[in-house]
Amino acid sequence: MFEIDKDAEMYINERTKAVIIQLVFNPAIGGCACSKNSVRGSYIPEITLGQPQAEDEKQFLTMDCQGIRVFYPGKLRIKEGHSNIRISLKRILWWGWLELSGAKAIPILD
Repeated sequence: MFEIDKDAEMYINERTKAVIIQLVFNPAIGGCACSKNSVRGSYIPEITLGQPQAEDEKQFLTMDCQGIRVFYPGKLRIKEGHSNIRISLKRILWWGWLELSGAKAIPILD
């Protein structure tokens, strides 16, 4: 289900040896997460270093991929046209961050 680029693998292993993928709600323009009437937007997959707190761990499925433990929600799906979800490292000067590609967002219309 996951593929981790070599640079991302080294970056993760130097720090935590684990990542968390979460679906974070991103409201659409004109919608508001606090609106009483209608909420529109999408749950966008995001990745962070580390592992969840012990009490939150049961909310995630886990998979060991290339020696890295990946915590992810059960609703995470692979986007059409992709064979897996790819974790890659992006850099600007000395700043580095992880990015996901091939993970499907979940739209919420009402």
